[in-house]
Amino acid sequence: DYHKKQNALRALQKKALDKNPDEFYFKMIRAEVQDGVHIIKQPKDEVTPEQVKLMRTQDIKYVEMKRVAEAKKIERLKSELHLLDAEGKKRNKHMFFFDTKKEVQEFDVATHLDTVPELVDRVYNRPTIATLQKETLKGATDPAHLKVL
Repeated sequence: DYHKKQNALRALQKKALDKNPDEFYFKMIRAEVQDGVHIIKQPKDEVTPEQVKLMRTQDIKYVEMKRVAEAKKIERLKSELHLLDAEGKKRNKHMFFFDTKKEVQEFDVATHLDTVPELVDRVYNRPTIATLQKETLKGATDPAHLKVL
């Protein structure tokens, strides 16, 4: 153990001799030993009023840039949506063919499309009666909440 410590001291002395005297690190002036404890002094950040103004404008510019980017993203996503119930859009037509006028008079769209009469006018997401019986409703079902939506 004695020789091990002597070798460590010798290595440290050699390292100190090999040290460049012009070598400088900022920690050399920012650190000190007080009561045998190594303490690193933290520099105090002083911010001038001009720097505060610059930081605020940069923050505002960043927020504005993000807002514009999100608005563009929303517009892009909206443009990809199909405007299924848009006003002024030509309504799609289902055409059913019959052989006799009696079949035309007896024809019921809801039974033919296998859906409930309330959903006949919808051109999208028109579930069948079997799907409605099998699946549970997802989302808001409270009438007051539906009215708000």
